[in-house]
Amino acid sequence: TVCRWMKVKKLRQKLHKLCAKAGQRVPLLAFERWQFNCKLHEAECSEVESVSHAPPSLSWDPLLPAEDDWVDEGLINDLVRGNLNHQTAETIVKQLSSSSAKYATEIASLHLSALAARSQEQNKQKKQNLLAKQPPGNDG
Repeated sequence: TVCRWMKVKKLRQKLHKLCAKAGQRVPLLAFERWQFNCKLHEAECSEVESVSHAPPSLSWDPLLPAEDDWVDEGLINDLVRGNLNHQTAETIVKQLSSSSAKYATEIASLHLSALAARSQEQNKQKKQNLLAKQPPGNDG
């Protein structure tokens, strides 16, 4: 959806702003590697959850990393190679992950609201169809 795309764009901009504030440019494809590594980590965790029969996360998103407590060492290493110290790089990655999890939750909430509205409309339509099929004078 457009909302999801806008959230991904905001995340990319956030990484650029945080790196610029620290005096560094974002390494080429660093955002994409981070995004992929996070989604791969989520997929591996969801396989473990499916084996343990744990419920899936409601904030899972196909593009937005949804775990704010996991820190991708790959992005930290990319930033350190670009001359940031490890602590600053880790802080940037934590802020990026936190924002991404927040955005994923927002998108999930919008999605659930849309599903609920669609379900209510379908139920209303079914009820109207049932009432239309009843013979005259039968109140149900």
